[in-house]
Formats: sequence, C-alpha cells, structure tokens
Amino acid sequence: MYNYGTHVKMEQILELRRVAAEAQKNKQSIVFLPCHKSHIDYLVLSWILYRVGLALPHIIAGNNLDLPIIGNVLRKGGALFIRRSFQGDSLYPVVLKEYIMNILAQGRNMELFIEGTRSRTGKLLPPKYGILKYMMTAVREGRTSDVLLCPVSLQYDSVVEAETYVDELLGKPKQSESLYGLITGGSALLQLKMGRIDVRFQRPWSLQEFLARQERRHSTDTGEDGDQALLKSLGYRVLSDINNISVVMPAAMVGTVILTMRGRGIGRSALIAGVTRLRERIMHKGYEVANFGLKSMPEIVDRALSLMKDLVVVEHKNLLEVTIQPVKVFELSFYRNQIMHIFVHEALICAAIYTRVKQGGPVPMQRIGYEDLYKDVGFISWVLRNEFVYDTSPLETNIERTVQQMVHDHVLELTYVDNETKTSAKIQDWREGRALLGIAEQERQKGRESFDTYLFLIWPYVESYWLASISLLSLAPQACEFTLVEVGDPLIAPGRLRSVPQYNRQRVPWYMYKDLLPCTQQIGNTLYRQGELTYYESINSATLTNAFGRLEEMGILIVRKSEDKKPMKLVALSPQWVPHVEVTQSVVPNEDTAVVPHLPPNHMFVGRLISFFNHLVHFRREGKDRRNRSDNSKIFEHVFNGGPSIVMWETVRMPKVHANLAHL
Repeated sequence: MYNYGTHVKMEQILELRRVAAEAQKNKQSIVFLPCHKSHIDYLVLSWILYRVGLALPHIIAGNNLDLPIIGNVLRKGGALFIRRSFQGDSLYPVVLKEYIMNILAQGRNMELFIEGTRSRTGKLLPPKYGILKYMMTAVREGRTSDVLLCPVSLQYDSVVEAETYVDELLGKPKQSESLYGLITGGSALLQLKMGRIDVRFQRPWSLQEFLARQERRHSTDTGEDGDQALLKSLGYRVLSDINNISVVMPAAMVGTVILTMRGRGIGRSALIAGVTRLRERIMHKGYEVANFGLKSMPEIVDRALSLMKDLVVVEHKNLLEVTIQPVKVFELSFYRNQIMHIFVHEALICAAIYTRVKQGGPVPMQRIGYEDLYKDVGFISWVLRNEFVYDTSPLETNIERTVQQMVHDHVLELTYVDNETKTSAKIQDWREGRALLGIAEQERQKGRESFDTYLFLIWPYVESYWLASISLLSLAPQACEFTLVEVGDPLIAPGRLRSVPQYNRQRVPWYMYKDLLPCTQQIGNTLYRQGELTYYESINSATLTNAFGRLEEMGILIVRKSEDKKPMKLVALSPQWVPHVEVTQSVVPNEDTAVVPHLPPNHMFVGRLISFFNHLVHFRREGKDRRNRSDNSKIFEHVFNGGPSIVMWETVRMPKVHANLAHL
C-alpha cells in the first residue's frame, strides 16, 4: 500500500523496548496515545510493535469498525469496540470503566486515540477525556502502581480517506464503515502507491508523577472542577508531545507553499525555493522534516507533486516555465494544517500586526505598540484556544520570545517612536513604550513572503470563527422587535432615542443543534460564492463545530437537552447576547454597531454580540466586505434568511456573565 515503507527512529525503538521491560517487571501498563489520521493507524502501530517484540496492546476502537470479518480479526488482535455515546444507559459506562481498570491492574498495554475520532482537517483535534479519566482514577485508587503514557505521531505522504473527509467536512452525511469501503477507499490504494509513513514515539512518562506535579501546583483546586482542569492539562500535554515529535512530510510543505501564495499558480522554481525556505524555518524551530537521504530538493518536490496529482495541475504546454495550480484547495488545506502548530505563535502576532497594516497609510502608521499587541494577541488566541496547542509559558513570555526571533529573522523590526530612521530599538524599549513593532523593510522588499505565509496559516480559522459568530444573529429573531423611547438627559443628549425590546429577555427561542451547522455552512457557501468569504475551507464542519463549542464555553450560546423520550440537543443565543436596536446620528456603522436589513434609516444593531464579531473582523483578510462596512447589510440579510427554524420558546434564567467577556 505505502510503496516507500514505514520509517521509525531506531533510538526511539530501543528506548521503548527498555521502558517496556521495566514496566513488565513492575506490572505497569504502557498506554500508547497516537494521533488519528486514518484507519491505517491501527494496523501500522500494531505491526511496528509486533516487529520490535512488544506485546500488542488492547485497542480502544469505536464500534463503527466492528464490521463483518474484519471486526472479528481486529478483536482477536486486541481491539475493544466501544459505543460512541453512553446516553440512556447508566450501566454501560460502569462496566466499561471496570474493564479498563482491570486491564491496567494486570499491567497490560493499551492503545487509545486521544482525539476520539480521525482528524478530517490534518491538525490535531481537541482531546477526549473519558478513558483518560478512568486511567487517572485507577492510579489514584491504587488499582495500579502507575501507568506509562507514550504519545505517538503517525504522518503520511497520502491519507487513504482524504477524499471522503472533504465530503464530510462539506456537510454530506458520513457513510457507515464497510469492508468494501475500506478496501476501495481510493484509486491510489488499489495501485499500492501511497508514498511512505513516518512514525515517532515519545519516551513514555509516568501518569502518577504528572498527577502529583499538577496537584502540587494547583493545590487549591479541589473537587470536580479541579479534576477537570487536571484532565485538560493531561490531554493537552499529550497533544503537545505528539506535535513536538511529528515529522513534517514533503506534501505538507508543498501544500503550504501552494496555498500561501498570491495568484492563480506558482512556477516550479518558485515552489522549490519556497519549500526550501519553509524547510529551513521548520528545522530552525527544532522540528523534524522527513529525511530522503541524497535526494535533492527538486526531486523531493517532484515526488510530492506526483502523490498530489489529483489536487494540483502541473502545466507546461505553451508556457515558459512549468507552473503548478491548485485545483482542490479544500483537500490541500489538509496538508497545510499539518504544520500549523509549528508557527501558531508567529501567526497570532502577524494577525495582530495586520490589524494595523490593513488600515493602510504610511509605514509608520502600520506599526503597533506593546500594549496593543498584547491585547490583540490575547484576544485572538483566547478565541481560538481550542484550535491550537499553545506553548505552556505565559502569554507575555511567548510574545516576547516570538517577536525577538522574528526581529532576528528580519521579518519584523523595532523602531523608536520619536525616530523614523532604522535604529536598533530593543524589546525593552518596545515593552516600555519607546518603540513600535512593524514589518521589517527587508521583509517588505521580499514581498512580505514570510509575514504573509504566517497570515495565510491562520486566516481560514479566523474566518470560520467569524462566520460562526455572525450566524448567531439568526438565533435572535426577536431582536428586531422594538419601540422607541427618549432616554438620557435632554440637556446633554436632546432627542436621543433608544429601542426598548417588546419581548421578555428571558423568553428564549430554541433551535435544533443539528440544524445550526448545515445552516451556517449554507450561509458561508453563499458568502464565499459572492466574494464575501475568502477561504472555502473556512466552512468545514470540523472547525465550525469547534467554534460553536468555544462560543458555548464563552457563554454566548446556551445548550440543553429536550425533554422528549429521545432527548435532542437544543441551542439558543444567551439572552445577554441578544442585540437590540438603537437610533444613531450616523448611517456609518462603528465598532459597536451594525446595519441590518429591514430597519429604518439611522437604526442600527448594538450589543455584545455585535461588538464581539466586529472585534474579530479586524483579524480577517482584507476583502470587498471589509472595505466598505456599510455593505455588510447584505451579509446580515443572508444570515437572517439562512437561519434554522425555531423549535420552541421557553423562559429561562439569565446566565452568569463570563468574566472575560464583561468588557464586550
């Protein structure tokens, strides 16, 4: 299948065997925690462990893989098929917990996909905590002396299921697994030309020591909230380890360069140069790039293009140079996302600086001070915190360290506030307000190649979260129902009018949660076709689902179960976030207002939700919808017309205001 074989590091294998021998003596389990990109993961990892002489682990797998014939084979190989949901069955989780703890008590190895499901986007998904909680309980209750955790990275030249992932991300119903589907999942599979696989093992580490260290650090956190914080720290520690040991494949670098270019296509020489620069940056940051021995960079790029022949067009007829054009951008984003974790801090900082750059004007006006950058990076990283695995250092440390490196690389430069010449300002000057940060002159002369690359990495995620946030307006039909009354001191603000909603703010319309995502995708697809959305991949279901989950955490969305025999998940916009209408003196919207259809002149939407997505819009790529904000009424018209249908109205208690959102 993978004609270039499976590659491992011998020193990691030798260390793993040594740790496994010690664990066997102590009757301790090794729990392998691989990332999950393909069904092939099960087979590859088990085959490697068998070849190096280690006991095959019990594999925690979804019951969707319990297929005729193959399910029986997998079960005999150690697979344990579990339900995706325990809803309505109080006995099942108790039995499963006891089964897992019994495996750990016997010191048997286990394999668990921490993401819960295959990543359809190429990057790691947020961790799932169910089985991790059982493991933590087993250590705490003394069912086992310790559990050794071994994060594993599996990286592919090509993923068998990539084509089906796109269909799922665009909202097509997921097809049930079948033996025929697994065998015929792609033409390349039948041709046995899928490239190579690189597998890396983190040195196993002690769960007991991790828990003890975390509990000492957070000794004041007790009870359920403290345990949840522990689980979250554990989950993201595993994800961080997987990212740190991951090998960057040529397809990821080629896909990134193609998708971060400007224009329709890229010449072969420019592509090779771009991949070379990207490879150097990746290795400079301490990450591993797939080693192809004596092969030259042109050979490596050509090899990657041959494996991506369905995603790009390599055109040479009637051209002066071979030119590569992307034809399946959505599919290519899968490869680009595989390096996102390497440059996430650079991308966040460039996104903050871009809020000044997009305003235009002379170069000095496009620079930013420390306090403003800290605030902007803090906001966007906070909004996107469930998308990426950040460095565990404080935000201030991450910002200063990243800025220092980008200044050293001549991507950014520090300039004294009172001196326009290129003097050598220091980080300390910038932190204390004597200097500003902006794009380096050298970087501008090179066409902002590095600066724009970082922006192209993060812009699709910013756009997804913006789309998710504006779609919430469709959940507030009552927002347009108002009467006008005079407010304020007539001597200070004579004739100022404010709307008074005609509804009770505690009377909330509820919607089916399952309807929210397809409606948002339809809105996004419309905006993309009309040029109001830049990135087609921003409407993918995985990122939008993460965005809605994050909005729920922030208290903007409220979610509950229906009271039916088969409870359904319901969603509503928090009453505190429902916009209202005010009369303004200007028809031009500002940071806290929005022009929406069906309102009289000088009437605008205001409220915390409006302020939130207006703040988020600053980080988006410049486009026609951002050049003239008065045209946004067309966007909102699509939002109102494309929303889901109301299921029921209900009176609810006002939820507590989220502390971090009080200022919005």
